Amino acid sequence: MSDQGPIPDRCADDFSLIETLLWTRDGGFDLLPEHLARLAASSAALGFAHDEKRVRAALAAAVSDAENPRLRVRLVLSRDGAIETGAAPIDATPPDTIWRVALAQRRFSSSDPLLRHKTTRRALYEDELAEAAKRRGADEVLFLNERGELCEGARANVFLKQDGALLTPPLSCGLLPGVLRANLLASRRAREESIRILARLGISESRLGRPLEQMSRGMQQKVAIARAILTSPTLLLLDEPTTGLDPRSKLDVQTFVEELRDHHDATIVLTTHDLAEADRLCDRIGILDSGRLITEGTPEQLKDRMVVEHGLPPTLESVFMTYTGRSLDDDVDEEDADDHD
Repeated sequence: MSDQGPIPDRCADDFSLIETLLWTRDGGFDLLPEHLARLAASSAALGFAHDEKRVRAALAAAVSDAENPRLRVRLVLSRDGAIETGAAPIDATPPDTIWRVALAQRRFSSSDPLLRHKTTRRALYEDELAEAAKRRGADEVLFLNERGELCEGARANVFLKQDGALLTPPLSCGLLPGVLRANLLASRRAREESIRILARLGISESRLGRPLEQMSRGMQQKVAIARAILTSPTLLLLDEPTTGLDPRSKLDVQTFVEELRDHHDATIVLTTHDLAEADRLCDRIGILDSGRLITEGTPEQLKDRMVVEHGLPPTLESVFMTYTGRSLDDDVDEEDADDHD
């Protein structure tokens, strides 16, 4: 994401094509064939004069006197074939960087042909990113189209890790054919698939533009889970994700968690007081009492243990009462004692 940057809009009838490339002293221009191919394709589609030899020469000249070993190089191609370049030092982004991401308020139109070309018409991207940074402290903003499908960010294409593969929205959703995206698709490390995370959580189209603070607690829970999944986490912590939700919302969230468990390459740690929910969602269950792990196993192992070792019904309620050493009467006695204190 950091290899991008704001570019002023030109007037409606006068825009240019741009390519932003990473250059290093040891490796040269990163993904140069993909950048050249995209620029040539956009030039042909939009009627721009284009000469690849002149483009290559301009790029070479932009780094000919480079003192910094790592540069961001910007090439701007005008309709008449004129070329401008600029270069600036850029630091490498640490691999463990956590990006704060927000959803854009405005939507893409999937039928807009210019979304498929990298041009100097950047106001929509830059305005939404600036607003998200101001209101949410966001580093990146994600755009949806009129169908609620995820498209791309202001700075980067989007990939969602699922079943060990990378999913990325198809161009038909309305997005830029990024060069890294093209490389990953060509090498079969990624595949195209429409991503409608919010719809899968039961969030209607009419709610997508509403500020989070105006949503119900249940809707806020759903949005929080959706935002977490967009970052393709390897570890997902869900703390009482369905507490306080109405039955329909609770079922929506539980179904989505099941889908994450079955199809995403992530470890999910779920904390809950709802034993039926734990039975449904968890591969393994650990019971904590006063901060100590007192037993753990698969749901079936724990329930079978009740029958074989204790002669009790095979339920997680039996497991909980047995291993915590508590009964409902104990809880009532403690509450009475608290009342007398």
